[in-house]
Amino acid sequence: MLSKTEAIVLNYTKYSDTSIIVHVLSEKYGRQSLLVYGIGNGKQNKLGAFQPLFLLDTQIYYKASASIQKLKEYKLVLPLHSLTQEITKSALALFISEVIHRTVREEFADERLYAFVKTAILVLEETNHGLAYFHLVFLTKIARYMGFMPDELIDAPYYDFKEGHGVYFKPSHAFYVNKAVLEWLICFLNAPFTEMEHFSLNKSLRNELLEALVQLFELHLLNFNALKSFAVLKDVFSD
Repeated sequence: MLSKTEAIVLNYTKYSDTSIIVHVLSEKYGRQSLLVYGIGNGKQNKLGAFQPLFLLDTQIYYKASASIQKLKEYKLVLPLHSLTQEITKSALALFISEVIHRTVREEFADERLYAFVKTAILVLEETNHGLAYFHLVFLTKIARYMGFMPDELIDAPYYDFKEGHGVYFKPSHAFYVNKAVLEWLICFLNAPFTEMEHFSLNKSLRNELLEALVQLFELHLLNFNALKSFAVLKDVFSD
């Protein structure tokens, strides 16, 4: 069945000398793998359309039982210049695309989730302020979509990620945060992307918040460990 759907590029892998498999989050079919022919043989410039978080209008030969769909046609929805030209935004795009690839189940279509991710991409393309907080805001919000983001303040000094509530003594495991860290995470959860420029946290606290969020994802998602882009992102925001 030939079907049209908008899609967000996550990454691609080489399939043959003249073809690639592009992993996308599609509006209509959720996360999908698309086989793209005609790459190579002097046409390497075609790869430019498949950069992390690029938005595509696609026509695919969709078959529900197939693990890989065939891409018939594609075009950019709009150019996203800063995502490829600015180092900070490129690192964020790589990180966000890897997070989506690890968190969203294949063939699980969610129009609200797609709309959220698309909005986040457009904000990242347009804004030049508060970028050191973009991934923190994004992670808290997508964790809420996944159903495991704590969203209530506590009186206890610690929050146990495993138990899902505040505790008065440090847990024996590593999956917990102190009350102050939880308060910041909830602050990011409730803040729109447009408020990022108003945050002013030092590098040490930002790293602590990021590590806490990655820890939360690792607890709930078996394949989330060892994000390749995690170290790159920390290096970009090391100053």
